[in-house]
Amino acid sequence: MADRTADIAADSAWRSYLLLHSEVDEIGDRCDALRHYIADLCEAGERNPDTLQKAGLVYLRELDQERMKSR
Repeated sequence: MADRTADIAADSAWRSYLLLHSEVDEIGDRCDALRHYIADLCEAGERNPDTLQKAGLVYLRELDQERMKSR
């Protein structure tokens, strides 16, 4: 069940992210990182898909900010 919840939340967050960031490859390191992050949240006990999706979007924003700082 947690795997399915994580997949749904990650897919939803990733689709939303791509709508705002068309320059990003659909499959890449950010997508993989997002999936791992959401899976970790599920393993820690979070089961609400909406909460997982929002957390995933925040995580992606933080990744973007880190990449901008490193340039």
